Amino acid sequence: RAAEPLLVAGDPIIPVGEEDSSRYPAGEGPGNVLDGNSATKYLNFEGLRSGFIVTPAGGAASLGSLNLTTANDFAERDPTTIEIYGTNEPVLSVDNTLGQAESWTLLASENLALSDLRFSVSEVISLNITVAYASYKVIFGNTKEVGSSMQIADVNFYQSPDASGSSFLVPGSPILAISESEPNFENSDSSSPVDAGVEFEGVENLLDGSTATKYLNFGKE
Repeated sequence: RAAEPLLVAGDPIIPVGEEDSSRYPAGEGPGNVLDGNSATKYLNFEGLRSGFIVTPAGGAASLGSLNLTTANDFAERDPTTIEIYGTNEPVLSVDNTLGQAESWTLLASENLALSDLRFSVSEVISLNITVAYASYKVIFGNTKEVGSSMQIADVNFYQSPDASGSSFLVPGSPILAISESEPNFENSDSSSPVDAGVEFEGVENLLDGSTATKYLNFGKE
């Protein structure tokens, strides 16, 4: 009698990963928040406490106000909170890391009430920060659907308190994707496609005996 396989469909199985958790698809990186085009977006698969570090090309500037534009498709990916930090140290963090290689000062922590309508510009968030900073870090604490990826089309920073004038975040400003979520069992770089319209590619597919299905993990290492 042929030996039965040791691993079979239905066995408990979980995906894991042990690397930093920030990552984004090609074409949907953080630079898209600077282009003034709501048809493009920044999507970070991590979601929880993901964001970006940006160094305004025009030099140090004080942040008087900001607004954001929602991206296409899923409203559950909209951020619900925002934290803004500033530094005048050289930025040593690199793309898709925790973004903690510098000393940062927390400048503001705000709740967001972004519209479920797509391509919608938020209300002005007035901050009146008087100190000029060379670089800013933006962390989106959570999303409308807890555990979802995070996405945003545009982020505008103004020196005025009422979002008048031009944003001092412009295309070409150095910008990095980051996530402050430490890799661990429950919240790591490990994830598989589950979005609507995408074929299920979870870890259970390893056990189903079908070569037509697969396990895809966005955590490469």
